[in-house]
Amino acid sequence: SPNLDSVEPYALLALGSGFFAALAYIYVRELRKTDSPTSVVFWFAIFSVAGSTIQAAPDLLSLDLHTFAALVGVGIGAGGGQVGITMAYQKANAAWVSAFSYGTVIIATMYGFFLFDEALSIADWAGGILIVGSGIALVFLAPPAQPLDKSSQN
Repeated sequence: SPNLDSVEPYALLALGSGFFAALAYIYVRELRKTDSPTSVVFWFAIFSVAGSTIQAAPDLLSLDLHTFAALVGVGIGAGGGQVGITMAYQKANAAWVSAFSYGTVIIATMYGFFLFDEALSIADWAGGILIVGSGIALVFLAPPAQPLDKSSQN
């Protein structure tokens, strides 16, 4: 539930994240011609771990076993999700894939409601409907997928 009266500078990182994620999806679409999804995710993971380790170095030694196990779980879940989304972007129409990825809004909302007793305001519901509606609109307004040019793969 962001408050639009003031913008938190760290919240702008999410905007930058979206920009870089879009670049990554464009590169994945190009890499589908030469690399497998697992290869793309492997190199993504290597560079992500390297960058994250540098940022997290001051706090690494203070992690307890429970926190470390939770972080490993997050990594495994994120890695599995990344393989799936990479395969999807390599093989399917990007508009369809991105529309289905908006399902994360619904899933996160259900987790919050059922596991953490979170209550959503009217603005939260309106924002969620707007996001999911945009994804649905992408599916119906997207141009048909162009088949891969098999001659360029040789």
